[in-house]
Amino acid sequence: MAGKEKSLMDNVRKYSPNQAAEVKESEAETRKHGDEAIKDFKEKKYGSAAINAVKGLGSAADTLLVKAPKAAMYAGMNRLRDGEKKDEGMKKGGKVSSASSRADGIAQRGKTRGKMC
Repeated sequence: MAGKEKSLMDNVRKYSPNQAAEVKESEAETRKHGDEAIKDFKEKKYGSAAINAVKGLGSAADTLLVKAPKAAMYAGMNRLRDGEKKDEGMKKGGKVSSASSRADGIAQRGKTRGKMC
């Protein structure tokens, strides 16, 4: 196995962050309606629970059928237009080519050769 396969949303976050935020917001709205439906059901407010459940289903359908595909389309267009983005590697400090090129002096080559404890 060469590595972890990227999901569709990984590519959307990478190539179209604005669209990813819209999908995330829509997911939060779906979750909110679901939580409200559960709360209403536990309080025996069945009519309100049904309304919130339907709102949650509508929001989920909107996310899955409209917003996520639109976000994927924009991400694909951005990738074609701008080219593939490289992963940034390390979050802080970056990658170094060798131990001797580190600026902080850690792990310098040749300093421990032949020493006995």
